[in-house]
Amino acid sequence: MLFRWLARSSMEAIFEIVSEAERGKLGERQWLERRRFWTGVYEQGLIDEAWVALGSDAVPIAERLYRQTQDVAFKTYDHQPRRNDTCILLMKIGSQVFVEGSHSFRIHVFPSPSRKTPEFYAGPYDLYDILLPVPHEDARVHLGPWQEWVRDRIAR
Repeated sequence: MLFRWLARSSMEAIFEIVSEAERGKLGERQWLERRRFWTGVYEQGLIDEAWVALGSDAVPIAERLYRQTQDVAFKTYDHQPRRNDTCILLMKIGSQVFVEGSHSFRIHVFPSPSRKTPEFYAGPYDLYDILLPVPHEDARVHLGPWQEWVRDRIAR
């Protein structure tokens, strides 16, 4: 139960941080859609654990949000140093790990134990250890029926 509560806290923090970073930009609408989708997955009780890694551009936003709210979720994250503008959200769903990210990041699924899965709370995270070639059956862009693809992957 504690991990699920912490997952919600981590998810809300990254959604707020990235929404702030995207405000007024083309990616704002895309991120809102992802936020609604993953919040719905969480509310269905499917996300067991979540963890956040921020790109360096997002760190000042997280620090400002912490000062404004005193919510420790804005101080509880790892770093992702490869792309300054990209933040990632790792989510454990059943035996799989889903990695969602900002700024045109494809959804990546790590069906345990098919390949090296990113470990929670073990950052910094190297995106090149996560990124899969294009195309790849375990990665999907946010175009077309991407939500159905994710739901299908969750059901496996």
